[in-house]
Amino acid sequence: MLLGGAGVVGDAVAAAVAAYASSGSVTRLAGADRYATAAAISAAGWGAGEPDSAYLATGLGFADAMSAAPLAGKTSSPLLLTAPTRLSAPTAAELDRLAPPNVVILGGVGALSDQIRIDILSLDP
Repeated sequence: MLLGGAGVVGDAVAAAVAAYASSGSVTRLAGADRYATAAAISAAGWGAGEPDSAYLATGLGFADAMSAAPLAGKTSSPLLLTAPTRLSAPTAAELDRLAPPNVVILGGVGALSDQIRIDILSLDP
């Protein structure tokens, strides 16, 4: 499975990886941007109402997401990305679909503004 669009993981890499797959093909999970890609990965891994938590990190830097990845994996929770000042539309839609009882915002208000918390609280329960 390849995570990311052809601009991130090129088609030549996909073809090379396919040579090692027993089926001869690979599945690519990608979206129009990094936020939609993270939502697509989440949708492929979790059904509605399944995760107890979702982790949310800025999509403009990697430190918070990288730091939380082991915890998200250990707790079997999706790690979603968003813009720093407003909840990205694909992320909002995925949080709405998942309806996790807990959303953990990673980083301080310099990474994700307090508006993100307000946006999350405004989602349908």
